Order: sequence, then C-alpha cells, then structure tokens
Amino acid sequence: MNVLNLNILRSIFVSRLIFKIHGGTTYKDIERNVLHAEMMAKQLINRNVDTVLFFDEANTCEALGMIKEIMVDRRCNGRPLSDRLKFIVACNPYRRQVQFQ
Repeated sequence: MNVLNLNILRSIFVSRLIFKIHGGTTYKDIERNVLHAEMMAKQLINRNVDTVLFFDEANTCEALGMIKEIMVDRRCNGRPLSDRLKFIVACNPYRRQVQFQ
C-alpha cells in the first residue's frame, strides 16, 4: 500500500467536532468545547484516532488570544493539550459596515 492510500485510510479514522463561534462566544464557552474535545481524544487514544475540533468563524469573537493559545501553544488556560487533539480554524473576511444617511 502506498503512502497516499495510507493517508486516505488514516483520514477515515478521525473524530470531528464543529464549534460555531459568534460575537457572544465567551472564554468559558471555548474552554468547555476544548475540554470536551480533549476528553473525546483521550477516550479514542487506544484506537489510534485523532480528534479534530473545527473553530468556525473564529474572528467573530473577542477571544482570539485564547484561540491562538490553543492552536499555536497547544495549551488551554496554561494546561497542555493532548497530542491527539488537532485544530482547524475558519475566519470570515472583514465586512465594512455601511452607514446610510
């Protein structure tokens, strides 16, 4: 079996979670979702399955610093995260508010 086929097979064995972020999303909301995803990752560690947490519309909340800590530093409030927990983030383009006169 070649490397491409192995990567395709590996991608099948991934647990996925979607976290839809909005302007009212709090630091606690983010922490709760990350800890839930990490719990799932730890439950699946013996099955050699990665867990992926997808942050949708991450730039719409005030907690971008926390999302950076999670994704880049791999920590949540200073606590290290499981290596089996992966992250994907989507940011929407900035939309200028038009004022009508």
